[in-house]
Amino acid sequence: MKNIVTYIFVLSSLVAFSQDENQIPELENKSYYLLFDNTNLRNQPGLKSDVVQLLKLGTELKIDGKTTDTYTQNGITHYWYSVTVLDNTGKETPTKGYIWGGFLAEFMVESKDDPGIKFVFGLAKVTKKDDFPTTFYQIRVYKDNMELAKHEFQGVGSTSTSRTIDIFGNKGVKNITNILQITFSDGFCAGAFGDIFFFWDKAILHYVNTLYSGFDAPFFSEDKYTFPEDEGGKPNVIIFSSESGEHVDENKINYEKQEKKTMFWTGTELKIK
Repeated sequence: MKNIVTYIFVLSSLVAFSQDENQIPELENKSYYLLFDNTNLRNQPGLKSDVVQLLKLGTELKIDGKTTDTYTQNGITHYWYSVTVLDNTGKETPTKGYIWGGFLAEFMVESKDDPGIKFVFGLAKVTKKDDFPTTFYQIRVYKDNMELAKHEFQGVGSTSTSRTIDIFGNKGVKNITNILQITFSDGFCAGAFGDIFFFWDKAILHYVNTLYSGFDAPFFSEDKYTFPEDEGGKPNVIIFSSESGEHVDENKINYEKQEKKTMFWTGTELKIK
């Protein structure tokens, strides 16, 4: 049987490469949070316009409209947007201006044990080697607009790959308070699929691992973690499982690989038990 994991990974990489990296993302008319600290709110789109106000990390902004002006920084191209600054209760303030879309986080989530601690996630940079683009993202942790931690990491797929972020309690893992799971999905066969995990322990944001999955009917490959409080979980350990194979029909699967490893969190990394 062919090596299914390699086949799917190479195919999804080629699909990601073929996607339109020049497509400029457009933000919805809703509120977003600043991904950077000390960010200039300007009176017109463009870096040469006057500064209205210096904004702190995590400031909430409501988008009022998109301009036709764009700017490229660190390989990321975004539009400029007219925005209204919101206060810490989410109400509009009189302060209005323009902000570059690349300064805005895609998602903000709150810690499960301390809602004052927030996590913002967004693009960091896009690099190219031999015309092959690689997308990097970042997570910043802050409280009262003061940064507590930051981590930059390589994503899965391309900038057009959809992504979501989920935050959980510790799910029974000792010495951490939150698990963050970032899911990347192209949403079609042979597209990019993957989950990136981080652990937060009130002081450090730990990168744990990137798990890849893929589907190109009838072939499949799936990696996943089962935490102690998940269905099928066991106390004090994290179960890593990896499967790949071929769906012969609706009742039969030919497995190329079925693997399980029992792991534990040392406080800085996952190790096999």
